[in-house]
Amino acid sequence: MSVIKHAIISAAGMGTRLGMNMPKCLVEVNGKKIIDYLLELLKNIEDIRIVVGFMEEEVINHVKSIRSDVIFVRNPDFKFTTNSYSVHLASKDIDEPFLIIDGDLIINKNSFEDFLTNCEKKPEHSLIGITKSKTEEAVFTVIKKEEHGNYIRSFTREEHLDYEWSGLAYLNGIKIEKNGGYIFHELEKHLPIRCEIIECWEIDTPEDLENACLACY
Repeated sequence: MSVIKHAIISAAGMGTRLGMNMPKCLVEVNGKKIIDYLLELLKNIEDIRIVVGFMEEEVINHVKSIRSDVIFVRNPDFKFTTNSYSVHLASKDIDEPFLIIDGDLIINKNSFEDFLTNCEKKPEHSLIGITKSKTEEAVFTVIKKEEHGNYIRSFTREEHLDYEWSGLAYLNGIKIEKNGGYIFHELEKHLPIRCEIIECWEIDTPEDLENACLACY
């Protein structure tokens, strides 16, 4: 079992920009659904919570066919709320560190394992995954190199930078508020936070999907 006990996957959104009328976690990348890749990465995490909303029954039924002990958290207001509200719903009773993962991410297996190793080396410190900038509406990260590693100093949408917020983070001592904005807005309150580069692909548009299919697996 992993030292990290809890993981939250945000999979409530409608994914309208992808134009496939299905939850993005059920979209196939090279013949395998995104959620399948994520569950494989999290196979050693004992408590997995998936926040569902749009077409929730389809997500629940598929996940149950793979892993029966997953906890499903309903976000009935998925049309009007952001991923931070979903994470709040799933994490409000967790008093230990936990992972958060956007449900539209394909993450390189070796890169993810390295990220977990870095979390477990310094479990008292939160860790944010960043990745090379490639998405259409990226949230870029302003990074400062320090003696003990790299730290995010701020987020920006205005200035095109080399790295962007990935949608993966390990949080210790950080509570996600009910009425916050997006996740990066909640994380901003606690900066600077150390960061690690990961290899991943966010599936938000048809172009993202095409790029992910070409780049991975």
